[in-house]
Amino acid sequence: MNFHKRVLLGSLVVVFDFNIDRIDVLPDVLGFFLIATAFDSVKTREALIGKTISLVLAIISFILLFTRLQPIGFPVLYSLYPVLVESIVGALIILQLAYVFIVSTQRLPELGTGIPKVFLGAQLFIYAATGLTPHFTTSDAGSWVIGLLVISIICYIYYFGFLWKRKSFERETSELPMKTLVQFPQ
Repeated sequence: MNFHKRVLLGSLVVVFDFNIDRIDVLPDVLGFFLIATAFDSVKTREALIGKTISLVLAIISFILLFTRLQPIGFPVLYSLYPVLVESIVGALIILQLAYVFIVSTQRLPELGTGIPKVFLGAQLFIYAATGLTPHFTTSDAGSWVIGLLVISIICYIYYFGFLWKRKSFERETSELPMKTLVQFPQ
């Protein structure tokens, strides 16, 4: 399985939650682990960083499977703890996305170079703006959340399209017949 296909499948598991009776059938930890294996298949410094970020996200999501984001006890930590965890996870996901683009460009430089700054900027905006939602009135918060949801859907359509195109191209280039080597008489 090629790099882009693993990242695509792992990202689908992370983005889409499939729950049956409040049980997450495909927990995010599986998606992050699959993305880590994709990075592991590439032997560059950037892929090693992406793999490390993915494994940290897998560990955090595994821990979050068994803990609540709302701790019992200290009132000051009650409001700080979920925001802190969400901020760390959000920052790590944005870093992971950046390294997906970096490694993808290394693998297939003929399809273009660079990191899509608008996409990553939109992701940063979504994570930062989500924290503002509790400060709005109920009607304004609804509009705000719908706007963020629309931006998020557009971003993920772009991201999945990017991965799909590169997955197909990577498969096509790996299936090309090897050039025959000229053999000299002995």
